[in-house]
Amino acid sequence: MQDICDRPAITTAPSGQELHTLNRTFPAALALILGACSDGPTADKLSSQPTAIVAESGDGQTQVVDQVLANPIVARVTDARDRRVRNARVSFEVVSGGGTIGPDTVRTDSAGLAKAVWWLGTSTAVEQAVRARVIASGVADVSVTFRATSRPRPASTVEVQASGERINPAPELSRVVVARAYDSYQNPVPGATVLWSAPMAGTLRTDQTVTGPDGATENHWTLRATSSATVGEGVYWITATLAGAAMPGSSPTLYVVTVGDARLAATALAVGASNTCAVAKAGQVYCWGDDTSGHLGDASRLPYAAPVSVAAQSFTQIVAGRAHTCALTTAGKAFCWGANTEGQLGDGTQASRSGAVAVAQRGTFVSLVAGGDHTCGLTDEGGALCWGSNRVGQLGDGSLTAHPAPNEVSGGARFTSLTAGVYHTCGLTTGGRTVCWGSNQFGQIGTPTPDGPCQTSCATIPTPVDGSFVGLSAGMQFTCGVERGGATSCWGASLERAQVRSSVPFAFLIGSRASDACGMTDGGRTYCWTVDDDLANYYGYQTVRVGGDLTFWGFRLGDSRACGIERSSPAWVVCWSTVSSAVSEPPGYVLRVGRL
Repeated sequence: MQDICDRPAITTAPSGQELHTLNRTFPAALALILGACSDGPTADKLSSQPTAIVAESGDGQTQVVDQVLANPIVARVTDARDRRVRNARVSFEVVSGGGTIGPDTVRTDSAGLAKAVWWLGTSTAVEQAVRARVIASGVADVSVTFRATSRPRPASTVEVQASGERINPAPELSRVVVARAYDSYQNPVPGATVLWSAPMAGTLRTDQTVTGPDGATENHWTLRATSSATVGEGVYWITATLAGAAMPGSSPTLYVVTVGDARLAATALAVGASNTCAVAKAGQVYCWGDDTSGHLGDASRLPYAAPVSVAAQSFTQIVAGRAHTCALTTAGKAFCWGANTEGQLGDGTQASRSGAVAVAQRGTFVSLVAGGDHTCGLTDEGGALCWGSNRVGQLGDGSLTAHPAPNEVSGGARFTSLTAGVYHTCGLTTGGRTVCWGSNQFGQIGTPTPDGPCQTSCATIPTPVDGSFVGLSAGMQFTCGVERGGATSCWGASLERAQVRSSVPFAFLIGSRASDACGMTDGGRTYCWTVDDDLANYYGYQTVRVGGDLTFWGFRLGDSRACGIERSSPAWVVCWSTVSSAVSEPPGYVLRVGRL
């Protein structure tokens, strides 16, 4: 049936009868004609039946991932005579790429156009596509697809491929190392500059390369033995770092090769807030972890294992604080490196050091302890000397004044051992007394503090602690003591003094800057407990064995790590990320740096 709107216009005058009929029916007929044919506004009514939809504009745009396209996408709806359809409902749907579109449903305007804003997804590997579809009864699938090209964000990380290879000793090692640059959504980034470095050993073909279309670039690394027939056993690495202002402070990525059995054997161990150090059998020091304050001591500022070079010194002990490290030589001389804002290096200055400096000591030290930002040494005559931060009296000299060089603890007592928490220090005297000084904010000194420069919150001089102990260990907010016979109790952390619940006696204790403490038996079995549970007031601290069946010569806790020296030959160093992981996970062996 022919559409009334398409009938030709009347060209002949009507007869009398026709005129009478028109006069009687015209008002109603005119309303019907206007409703069906008029282009004027009619709410929610189609101007004609839609049969096609096309991309008017906005198709084929390019934009960075996770960003809105510069221009909206616009679809045009037409009928069978290619006239634009007003008030047609059009739905927009993301069909690929994971982005968003809005609004998801819109009606065409008087020009038959429907517009939407498209926010791209986060991947450059997936096609970005949106489908616009007409929604109308009796209309078949009428749709059009818009497509966009997504670009990566600026590079934020670089990764190297196939790192961690283990090989047998050989005269030469040559590798093609591939690095890939990625943005924050792990999209490969072409055109990124990668800076290469071989800080420890070997040569590189170039120190700078640029990533290709797939975000990849490569370099050639060669190691050749110089001091022996083969490259020495140990860990070797090169670094790849992104260049450019878009990645401020980005850390280097390491390509690592391990030659032979590179496990580190040690005689002494220290775990600080963010770094770990060990003394090898020959007396050389190895440190690994964070190096932002130079507390690894090798001047490279690399977040990995690196030996500290201190001339020809041979060390017997090492300790670590919040961001500084100190070691003791066989001759009783102390050397320190790292942060020194409070004078904790003891060289008489407040200048931080990335290499070891000698402590301006008086006398010969037999042992060292490190708190958060202070250090103490026990002399061969039993004297206690401390240096560094003294904000809460942790130096024990009766003041709150920091000292950049060793200063004697007040009272003239002779000591057999010292221990340091983050903000307090304790010692056992030759007369069998236990004394503590420094912060008492959480009761870690274990006794009411006398009036003084810091009222009741700290003690600036050694203050007696009730009890008879043969070993002490200080944590962040607590202190523990072991009695003759192995019974152990702890105080501080805002808790009353409580007995440690253990089925075995302890020979000595290991403290922490966090909330864990550990004890070790004569046979090297190690047990730990947490000092932050209110139940300790009633039930005592419950111990759990760490390290599985391993036994240890030594065990140390840091803020977020636990490390031990296996009671084996060689005495390998093993570490875990937390005390709880030391209970449930196998040990991770620490690897030493190799030598050409």
